[in-house]
Amino acid sequence: PGLVVFDKDIRTFIPPRQGRRHLFTLLAQLEPLRAEGTTGLENALRMTALRIRRRSLLVLISDCHGDEPRIVESIKLLAARGHDIVVFHLLDQDEVDFPFQMLTSFRDIESRVEVMCDPLRQRQQYDRRLTAFKTLIRDGTLSAGADYRFIHTGIPIEAALREYLLYRRRQA
Repeated sequence: PGLVVFDKDIRTFIPPRQGRRHLFTLLAQLEPLRAEGTTGLENALRMTALRIRRRSLLVLISDCHGDEPRIVESIKLLAARGHDIVVFHLLDQDEVDFPFQMLTSFRDIESRVEVMCDPLRQRQQYDRRLTAFKTLIRDGTLSAGADYRFIHTGIPIEAALREYLLYRRRQA
């Protein structure tokens, strides 16, 4: 396994290698990571496509927010270079369930912009936009020949990975 850590630019690039020591190196890099600031997923995917020379299995775990059409094009670029791609489209459980009932202030964790919203009045529009967003990422990913899994933070990542690995085994 290898690792690419990015925000607006690639911050860490560890090429794939084998061995227990390498795995511990990757885990040590992951441990202190915290989501903050703005990201440029499409740029990180394009830069990764240029850096990885051998055909590889690439696993993307992301909310896929950003310039969605460019994100899909970047996934297609990776697939065109022969990589096997799996996209775990990850959103917060509250983004999916939208459990809010009272006037609520929402803050974007990347831009820090705050918006006051009446969730009961906005629910239908929110659901339509979320469905369109998920559909765009899913359809674009699948059209690239990549695998797509939608998950939320209420699902333990190990359960999502296990389910996917069982699916891959059945496909082999």
